[in-house]
Amino acid sequence: MEKYLNHKVEHVLSETGIGPQAFIVSPIAKEKGESAWPDVQLSQLETNFEAVETFSSYYPPNQFGLHVIIGRPESLGTLKLNTKAYRKGSRGAEKLAVIDYSLLRREQDVHSLTAGKSFTASQYFTA
Repeated sequence: MEKYLNHKVEHVLSETGIGPQAFIVSPIAKEKGESAWPDVQLSQLETNFEAVETFSSYYPPNQFGLHVIIGRPESLGTLKLNTKAYRKGSRGAEKLAVIDYSLLRREQDVHSLTAGKSFTASQYFTA
C-alpha cells in the first residue's frame, strides 16, 4: 500500500488532482439491499483564482466547489445515428449524433442526488 500512496504514477490509488473524494451509500441503495455498494460520489474541487489574473478581480481567493455524482444512475440515455443526414453526405458528429441524455428521469436518481447534497451540506455547513 505504501508504494501506491507515495508513487507519482496514475493508477487506482493515485491522487486525482481534484481534491478530496468520498463514496457513500444513499438511503435508496440501502432500501434496495445494496449497502455494500456506494452509489454516490462526492468530490471537492478547490480553486485559486488569485493565480489567474483574469479572474482575480472578480472572485474572492481560495474558493472550492462541491460536486455530487450519481455513480449508478437508473436513468439511461440513448445515442442514435441520424441516418437521413448520413445518407445526404453529412459526416460531422454534431450533425449525425442524436443524443438524449435522459438526466434525472428516474425518481431514484433524484433521491440519490438529493441524498448526496444533504450529506455534503451536513458535513460542510454544521455549526
